[in-house]
Amino acid sequence: MPGLYIHIPFCEKKCIYCDFYSIEKTSLMDEFLNAVCKEMDMVAGITKPACTFSSVFLGGGTPSLMTPAQLESLFAVLHRNYSIAADAEITMECNPGTIDSEKLCGYKSLGVNRLSFGVQSFHADELAFLGRIHNAEQAREGVALAKTAGFENINVDLMFALPMHTRERWEFTLQQACSLDVQHISAYSLIYEEGTPLYTQLQHKEVTPIDEELDAELSLFTSEFLCAHGYEQYEVSNFARPRSVRRNVNNVLAIAGNRSNENSINDAIYTCRHNMNYWQCGEYLSFGPSAHSYWKSERRWNISNLASYMNAVRDNTLPVGNQEKITQEQAMVEYISLGLRSNGISLRRFQELFSFDFFSRYAREISSFTDSGLLTPNGGDRIRCTPKGYLWCDTLTLAFLRDITIMHGN
Repeated sequence: MPGLYIHIPFCEKKCIYCDFYSIEKTSLMDEFLNAVCKEMDMVAGITKPACTFSSVFLGGGTPSLMTPAQLESLFAVLHRNYSIAADAEITMECNPGTIDSEKLCGYKSLGVNRLSFGVQSFHADELAFLGRIHNAEQAREGVALAKTAGFENINVDLMFALPMHTRERWEFTLQQACSLDVQHISAYSLIYEEGTPLYTQLQHKEVTPIDEELDAELSLFTSEFLCAHGYEQYEVSNFARPRSVRRNVNNVLAIAGNRSNENSINDAIYTCRHNMNYWQCGEYLSFGPSAHSYWKSERRWNISNLASYMNAVRDNTLPVGNQEKITQEQAMVEYISLGLRSNGISLRRFQELFSFDFFSRYAREISSFTDSGLLTPNGGDRIRCTPKGYLWCDTLTLAFLRDITIMHGN
């Protein structure tokens, strides 16, 4: 089932590495919420979605800057326009420095059932370097408060490959995260995104990235450490604990032979259902400045400027910055690249979608990559990356895509 995303573009302080659209002018929150509610009305009137949505994701920015009363108004419009499954995953991103017990209880009472905390590190100097507004103790306290409020599905975001990182420093952060006993951990390598303050520091030689070998070492160590502590890797940067009935993720994937049961992995471990839908090339509608939607083979993205976004909505115009129709070749490319980065490529599903025998065409490459320890077959129908293979994910993708572009005359 498709998902819904709402972009809340406000931060108390923008982090130096972040390239998502956000501003620090929180005084515009109410005006923005009026606009995004109107956009939801407008999109529903045009798309007339008759489907049921299985996930809602509040991202940012810092959605936890909203009060429960503001969230209640937002959800009232959301539920009025869109059919949301009774068991939908409803995620809110939180900054540990912006929440308290009252807020968390309010969010929980409104239906939020998954929290994602932007923790990043448990070292004071690393948090200061990244521009985070919280400290390590606030991160621990935030998770504890969330559990007290009744949340049973919690993620923490972590970041490695910082300029000052060593294996010992990163191991400490992983240990602290595991001690929180959360259901999900996302561990991302620091990227120097063009247009960010961090990128400017890099250009001015004010920061020095760690070397590629250490970055790769930390990535593999992350997989080993978290798997040893009860988590299962189901995407390059994402790890989840098993649900009540433990099943090995590879066994789950082995039986996930078609679209109808491709989500079986969600029943086995605490995946992020919303992101899984992205990685499986599912449909989603998104609202707010810079938000991207994929609907009926068309991708569109909103204006990345709050004032322009609100002006367009005020004038009864959808705030679309641009859009494109996804071709068959683009769909194939995305299915391969996203599949290799996450829970793998279903060969049967690929045949159904594109009338293309992936296994026969790439039998030699699949065998070679499997022998090299980069791919692992699951039940003969699905191939997926090993932890080592995730490091070479882009290279593997290009090996498959090169042949596809040649076949299409490009």
